[in-house]
Amino acid sequence: MQAILFENPYLLVPILFGIEFVLVAAWNLRRTRLTGRLAAGGLVVFPLMVLVQAIVVTRAERIRNVCEQVVRAVGEGDVRGVTAHLADDFRFEGRGETWDKAAVTERIERALQRWDVSHCRLSQFEVTGDGDAVRSLFQATCRVSSMELSARAVPTRWELGWRVTDDACEITEIKPVQTRWMPYDGLDDLLRR
Repeated sequence: MQAILFENPYLLVPILFGIEFVLVAAWNLRRTRLTGRLAAGGLVVFPLMVLVQAIVVTRAERIRNVCEQVVRAVGEGDVRGVTAHLADDFRFEGRGETWDKAAVTERIERALQRWDVSHCRLSQFEVTGDGDAVRSLFQATCRVSSMELSARAVPTRWELGWRVTDDACEITEIKPVQTRWMPYDGLDDLLRR
């Protein structure tokens, strides 16, 4: 319900339009004071609901905005733009190694020097959890090319752990999700390439 009311105008507006249509049809059939007030009230309240949706930014919207900034930075080859959203205490453990923010930054820089990433977009975005256990899962699709490989569309799935405060949303964990198109199930496998 929160997603409809605060995050998705493509759902809210048609729903409100449908409700207003029903209210006006009821008024047209009955022509009572109550149905007239309901229809007129909808004309006042529903635009206010759309305005509130435009003003209110939910936690899920904040997280999605950060993810879109990171994806845009990847497409531009901007390592600082990617790692600016990593928490200072970011740690990744895999295959007996522990990477901190600096190690991940260095590996991302090498990967972006080797690969040209373009046409990035996010889809199938989900945010779950509360407090310190906030997680997001999404699919990122982009075109990847290098000197050895021509451009091709690559869909990948990612799971991120978050620390969400009033001031910021910081990524505490990044985990690629293994799919048919991306066989890596760990950040270490992906960034070693």
